[in-house]
Order: sequence, then structure tokens, then C-alpha cells
Amino acid sequence: MSKKPPVAAGEVARGVSASPSDPVVEIIQTAPVTVRARVLVDCDYGRCNDVIEIDADLVEALGTVVDAAPEAVAYADSLKG
Repeated sequence: MSKKPPVAAGEVARGVSASPSDPVVEIIQTAPVTVRARVLVDCDYGRCNDVIEIDADLVEALGTVVDAAPEAVAYADSLKG
């Protein structure tokens, strides 16, 4: 029995085809994109200056509750150290 090397995330193994109707492909295509964001006010998402992972589509909708700018996230990270 030969062992095949593992396939890295985002790659398709040689000789294996994946169709859009394959359930695994569908899950990958519909998985939400997350981003790191700084929480600006105490709320259900965390406390002020927490850094969270959040669905990218929610960031704009949350307006002044979270900030996903890299500078904001870096600042909140610097407060922990």
C-alpha cells in the first residue's frame, strides 16, 4: 500500500478532479472570508481594544463598532505587550 503525500491547503491533488457540484468544493466556495479587527467599544463582539476575527462582510455594517484597518489592529496588538 503506497502512501500519497498530503495535499497543501488550496491545492488539488494531481489526477483528482473536483467539480463545482462536489460538496467539499461547495463548502470551500461558500466559506466566509474573515479579517482581524479591533473592537472599538464594549459590545457582543468583545471589549474595547480586543482584536477579533470577524466576517469581512460585517466590518462595514458594524461601522464604528470595529476597525479592520491594519494600523488599528496593530495598535490594539501593541497594547497587549
